[in-house]
Amino acid sequence: MAFLLWFRLIPTLPHSAQECATGAARIEPHAMTAPSPPPETAPEAGDLPANVPFDEFRTGLPRGRFRVIVNPERARKYVRHRLLVFPVSSLLLGAGTALAMFGWLWFGIPLMAAGFLLHRVVKAQAPQILLHLASHHGSSYREAIDHEILEVRRAH
Repeated sequence: MAFLLWFRLIPTLPHSAQECATGAARIEPHAMTAPSPPPETAPEAGDLPANVPFDEFRTGLPRGRFRVIVNPERARKYVRHRLLVFPVSSLLLGAGTALAMFGWLWFGIPLMAAGFLLHRVVKAQAPQILLHLASHHGSSYREAIDHEILEVRRAH
């Protein structure tokens, strides 16, 4: 009962009419548009993202025909999801902790270290792992392009 009284004493912040109607904050239209380049500087052909089929990407990447731009933050999330890093590291940490608690320290501590380091290594190497996945698996390549994690441009 005391919690309900305390909760009613908290002052409410004023909301705009749109925020109350939609339940979300309003986004200004000018904040969503990027400034356009001056008309006299047209982008070159190599500066535009290319729609490259997977087979051409797989054969042309080692030869240097494409420049690849990877969004590192999105790559981390995608690689962690694709490789099931959280479940695997949780299992390693849990098994290592159980072994260490039951006296098997020489087996438990390395498993706990592997579970801890797996998450860190994948986080640090996510762009390279994504590039490897995209160059070997067509589904990973298409998902990375569709979700704007990977951008392929033709080299000059």
